[in-house]
Amino acid sequence: MRIFPHHRLIAAGSILALLAISGRASAQDLLRMFLPGDPQYQLTGGNPFSTIRAEGNGYSGVPTDSRMFVRYDGRFDGYYSELRTDGSSPSLDGQTHSVTFQLPLRTGARFGLTAQSRQLISEARNTSDQLLNYDNSLKLIRLSYESPLFQSIGWNATLGHSNASSSLFQDIGTSILIQMPAGALSLNVERSSNSQELNLAVAGVQGFLPLDHQNLTVNVGLASGGSTPRITVSGFQTTVSPLPRSVDRDLLRFEPAGFVKGWELRVEAPVVSSWKGMIALEGLAFAGSGIFTAAGSRYGQVKNAEYRDVSASAGLMTAGPSGSMFVADFKWMQVDGSFTGYAESWPFVSALESFISQRGSFQVAGSFRLSQLHAGGLIAVERWLELGAGITAMRIVPELRIESWQPGFLGVGRKAYADRQLSIDRIDGAMLSGGFRLHAGNIRVDYSISQFIPIVLRKSELVDGATDLFVAPEPGSVIRSWGGLFQRMSVEVEM
Repeated sequence: MRIFPHHRLIAAGSILALLAISGRASAQDLLRMFLPGDPQYQLTGGNPFSTIRAEGNGYSGVPTDSRMFVRYDGRFDGYYSELRTDGSSPSLDGQTHSVTFQLPLRTGARFGLTAQSRQLISEARNTSDQLLNYDNSLKLIRLSYESPLFQSIGWNATLGHSNASSSLFQDIGTSILIQMPAGALSLNVERSSNSQELNLAVAGVQGFLPLDHQNLTVNVGLASGGSTPRITVSGFQTTVSPLPRSVDRDLLRFEPAGFVKGWELRVEAPVVSSWKGMIALEGLAFAGSGIFTAAGSRYGQVKNAEYRDVSASAGLMTAGPSGSMFVADFKWMQVDGSFTGYAESWPFVSALESFISQRGSFQVAGSFRLSQLHAGGLIAVERWLELGAGITAMRIVPELRIESWQPGFLGVGRKAYADRQLSIDRIDGAMLSGGFRLHAGNIRVDYSISQFIPIVLRKSELVDGATDLFVAPEPGSVIRSWGGLFQRMSVEVEM
């Protein structure tokens, strides 16, 4: 009996779970790693000088915006798709739809309501008997209330529900910001949930794995006062744990446990004339484990899971009185991760086979190095129209190795050893971005589009006995392929 399919099932689920739990950008917005800053600047290819108020990242400050508005935000990511002669269509696509409503109150506070649906879907078929489906989907609704308590203190509270949890109000959070003569201090505490699932079929063996989890995050930030220079320091810690048990998902469960810690140091200061410069350092680390259970019994485990990344960026930006701007920046990032684990075959085979099933072990290690140079700008063509464009040149150096084996006779030694490595050791490419910003009365429309263009893909020779993780389709089997297209749209109506 082969146990390799179950190795791949647990190993693939473990990789996805580790990336989703510990990654700096959410699984639904992988593009943020390459185009930093507020999404409204993606028409210029990103802007690291802009700030982001992302979900779960805390309170942005004492409320000063007294507008009442409703806004739709849409994100459409086409990472890659193929159409093959056998009728299969390997793909990786993501979509996010969000509607936000804000109502200012007479007390100076404001009430907000957000409904969001986001999804990242992957379908991969290496051969006729190997099919992997991954679905990271989350639907949530969130209420927020922001109020100035005193002249220099602001308070925020959020309350939400997502389809990842059976609890009505699983997602909650609160923040406080204190403005002082020397700067501002912020504190945010939030609990959020995520929903994912993996469906893998290999050689006639099929398994379904829910990878749901919840995060409890504490975030502290400190910003200096004045305008020159501006120094921002922030740090956070997230506790990762399984979601409360759900009736319809108790058969198979993934129970993660671990801690994510991150920090950021940012300095902005004028350089010459109307130019200002920026230097930023960021770091993140994750350590934890995970248990896979079926009907309450353990059949797999991830141990010694570690993830860490560090990045450095620097940039220059200038802005004109008409609203035009130009930005140039450089970014370097290093990511490393590894974990070990084991898998039993019994949840996915017949009752007879389960009596003689064997344990299979695996070890995964990988790294990712990114260096990129970006330049982009925004120009006001008319009072009601702004156009933007940008280009990013990048180099990606990935490494990934998966080893698996079974115990030998009477547990001595090992057999069925397999060593799978990624043969791609460098990807050079460019990201072209553009878009427009339209003002028409009380309506504002933002649209941006980015296209990744591969330039060089260099492969290396594998060591003897290793199998390539990159499985290229057979010659002539691909009818058409496309991908690397990312679109953003925002429509806001002020009332």
